[in-house]
Amino acid sequence: MKFLKALTYGQHLCKDIFDHSQIWGRSLKIQEGGRKMKAQQYGEMVFGSRAMHGVCESINAVADSNTNVFVTGETGVGKELVARAIHQRSGRPGGMHIIHCPSYPDALIEGEFFGHARGSFTGAFCDYEGILSSARGGTILLDEISEVSVGFQAKILRFLETKKIRRLGQKREDDLDVRVITASNQDLGGLIRKGTFREDLYYRLGFPIHIPPLRERPEDIPVLTTYFVDFFSGLYKKQSARNFSDLAPSLVRLPWGGNVRELKTTVESEILKPYSAISPDGFLNRLLRNQPFEGGPCETSVYSKDGKLMTWNEARDRARKVLHNLAVEALKRSSGNIAQAAASLYVGKSTFSNKLTVLGIRPSDYKK
Repeated sequence: MKFLKALTYGQHLCKDIFDHSQIWGRSLKIQEGGRKMKAQQYGEMVFGSRAMHGVCESINAVADSNTNVFVTGETGVGKELVARAIHQRSGRPGGMHIIHCPSYPDALIEGEFFGHARGSFTGAFCDYEGILSSARGGTILLDEISEVSVGFQAKILRFLETKKIRRLGQKREDDLDVRVITASNQDLGGLIRKGTFREDLYYRLGFPIHIPPLRERPEDIPVLTTYFVDFFSGLYKKQSARNFSDLAPSLVRLPWGGNVRELKTTVESEILKPYSAISPDGFLNRLLRNQPFEGGPCETSVYSKDGKLMTWNEARDRARKVLHNLAVEALKRSSGNIAQAAASLYVGKSTFSNKLTVLGIRPSDYKK
């Protein structure tokens, strides 16, 4: 069976999973188990969904301007990649600077961002230009802007309005040519209602670009899985996975709370396992072990609702119900594939098949 292979890209990218390429809107020919998939590479992003195509259209619309941009989306969706794409397309001569706002304590954040003059406070033994000045002529990404204090938000607001900075201990203001992109994984509207984010700052964050979570663009999951498998197999000189096309329905239905970052890490971890070839069954097992069942935790109490010790028959009925729900969940996640469902529960195929008969479960009811 054919290995999932990205035919026009992959192993020539050498150091990082997303090299800083200059490819814009390039069509990729990706083959999955003999089936061709439509995919695009835009800067450092690889995708196949219309939703991400819309994100790239927004990048094209705003890249050549100097307007501020506000990128939103859950953790791991690729907000930093969007910011890099905007900078790379802008043609600005300076570099790209990424600032993770929660990394700076409130007591130091103003001096770190705006700089300070010598003697402006105890310990200021020399002038310091600050993070913003170091990005002069380029682009700065203020990641997780919602994490800074309300007091410092006022200073960011004035900077966005005037593009002027004043170092601590300095009387004059200096002009600063820098493109500002902010990003957040929080609902800023909710934070405004709570009083922890300034409404006036919210309206000055600029052109909005929202990146949908991976679960809302399932077309990207087979494309990204194929890409990551191909890349990491070449990077670590491992024999590549086979039969991954059989996993597509299961991978698409998983929640992927960590989005693209979780998918990337999962594939990399599977490829680094100490055996010569990746097992699709093992890959699916790992995913399912990390995903909670929708029914919540299993009931393990030995007492009935009336507080008395449960009878043997009551315990047997409860165990039967748990096994029934477990088998059904495994079949749902494997689209009725008995072998995959059995492997995910660490039980033999024949044993699992016999148990399905006893429980009155038909795998065909869960085939997609």
